[in-house]
Amino acid sequence: MFDISFKEAVCLISENIACLPPVCLPVWEADGLVLAQPVYARFDVPSRAVSLKDGFAVRSQDVARAGPESPVCLRLKGVAYAGENERKSLGPGETIRVTTGALLPEGAEAVLAEEFARLEGEKVFALADAAAGRNVLKAGAEIRAGKRLFESGTLLHPPDLGLIASAGIVSLKVYPRPKVLVLATGDEIVPVGAPVTEGKIVASNLLTIYAWLRRFGCEVESKIVADEEEALCQAITQGIPRFDALVTSGGAWKGERDLIVRVLDQLGWEKVFHRLRLGPGKALAFGLLRGRPVFCLPGGPPSNQAAFLLLALPGLLRLAGLASPFPVLEVSLAKEVRGEASWTQVFFGLLERRGDLLVFDPLIPKSRLQYLSSAQALLLLPEGEEKIPVGATVRVMVIKQGGLTSDAYHLP
Repeated sequence: MFDISFKEAVCLISENIACLPPVCLPVWEADGLVLAQPVYARFDVPSRAVSLKDGFAVRSQDVARAGPESPVCLRLKGVAYAGENERKSLGPGETIRVTTGALLPEGAEAVLAEEFARLEGEKVFALADAAAGRNVLKAGAEIRAGKRLFESGTLLHPPDLGLIASAGIVSLKVYPRPKVLVLATGDEIVPVGAPVTEGKIVASNLLTIYAWLRRFGCEVESKIVADEEEALCQAITQGIPRFDALVTSGGAWKGERDLIVRVLDQLGWEKVFHRLRLGPGKALAFGLLRGRPVFCLPGGPPSNQAAFLLLALPGLLRLAGLASPFPVLEVSLAKEVRGEASWTQVFFGLLERRGDLLVFDPLIPKSRLQYLSSAQALLLLPEGEEKIPVGATVRVMVIKQGGLTSDAYHLP
């Protein structure tokens, strides 16, 4: 399928990528992963009623008439500490001192906070009443046994893990982050740190892709491969069995030295599409090799990054059950943008706070690498439209939330 629209490309990637097989991990290793099955509480939390404060466990009727001017005298029977298994009991006219988290004694209905009591030897004078349930956390008040805590598909955050562990769950079935092989092709590129002789350039696209994938928790291996069919074929066939997905950078167009799609064709991949109506980024190819997603990115930095951020990265993260990796905001457009109606145009830009408005200011692409490094958000001019006027409300994808041009900028 050739020269499809951006929207069609998004749908085709979604249709052809499913989640990886789930794995079972200890709860403390599941932060940032997506649940592959619902989570149910194993027991009540707390298992029995406990005190919410340091104070005195009482029967409500014993202190019903207590006040600063009419204290009620109670006999101190003992102390109950948090963590003790023994549940003490008290009778009429008695009280037991309790610490926060201690089991509520049998017969007690409430806890009188310390500030409303006066201790004199073995006597406690209640200076206020304590209705049933006051300063008491009832059994199951936090979590009920059998309660569904989280649905399958939930992205887990640190507080979620604390809740899950409190409910007695030790391990979770989650979707793992993918292992991705990134191959950059081009006789002109050299590894980071290697001498850059005349006619050579550093493999900046490779490093950028690597860094983005690591930011989202993927395991990544990267390699530079010569512009030779045999070398590319060997790198792919040897590498693909060890990884969940393949990303290539460069050589994706249709020139004499653009070999990557040709090699994949020879290897029998299921090509889903090659080239789409997206600028920059139109040379992107996508398909499956041995059931694994393969994204072939163009070599020009703007095209490479646009195709990766808009299509390849979201597709790869689908393997881990994740939705779009970047937040989307509605902002005001700082200046008019124009493009061709025959394709979707991508604009890189800055986010700024101007008075009460958060605005998107499109960057002028002078130096390609500095232009990409400065960008904080992406704006799409959809296919079929030639311009968006200044002041229009637009939706932008935020790719850099730190270091923005105004301290007043905040995600709502």
